[in-house]
Amino acid sequence: TTAPVDVEANGFVAVVKVSGLLDPVLVDFLNQSVDDAEAEGAVALVLQSNSSGVVVSDAEFAALLDRIASATIPVDVWVGPSGSGLTGKAAQLVGVADEIGMAPGTRLGDAGEPVTGSLDMERMAPIQDRTVNAQEAKDLGITSKDAPTIGDFIVNLPGVATTEITAENGETRLQPLTQVRFGQLSLLSQLFHTVASPAVAYLLLAVGLALIVFELFTAGVGVAGVVGATSFMLAGYG
Repeated sequence: TTAPVDVEANGFVAVVKVSGLLDPVLVDFLNQSVDDAEAEGAVALVLQSNSSGVVVSDAEFAALLDRIASATIPVDVWVGPSGSGLTGKAAQLVGVADEIGMAPGTRLGDAGEPVTGSLDMERMAPIQDRTVNAQEAKDLGITSKDAPTIGDFIVNLPGVATTEITAENGETRLQPLTQVRFGQLSLLSQLFHTVASPAVAYLLLAVGLALIVFELFTAGVGVAGVVGATSFMLAGYG
């Protein structure tokens, strides 16, 4: 038997997914997520990260990092689940994060030259030109706690209210009393984020041109031409 959870008293943690290349769509989404978390009084904002690079200008990426660094609430980074990575310039997100966690089987690093002075260079130095796994990151002091799942990461964040529960196997675990809210890109934003991937953009370009050429040599209602033109426009955006 458990007592009712007082959501208002315990607050909430906002979790947003950072998946894929950091393009204009995703950068705008992250800026808005920080604004919303601040306005709604979140205990913390967690970036669930799996990204291999940045495709916006250094100035735009630096503005995002500076916004995170100046946030009035803690902004934390968790690299996961297993098999994920935070590499390339995207790894500089850890330089402005309050708490950092990594799931087993993840990689972090190859951050390159810093794009802003807001970064914690003591934390960034070991991963500027190489990648590390979760254990190596812990040994280097980049992460401080084991975080195999997003739940394990959240319950160990400062300010998160927890209670102890006993599982069926007799193991005692922490359960958050603080509410967790997950957020991600809208369907339309997700579409534009997907087509902005170089591989998808080139595929759509090839498909679009092929269908338009096919339409020129066949008699029909123009379905191939419409689909080809749509693919071609999405490729142009990408």
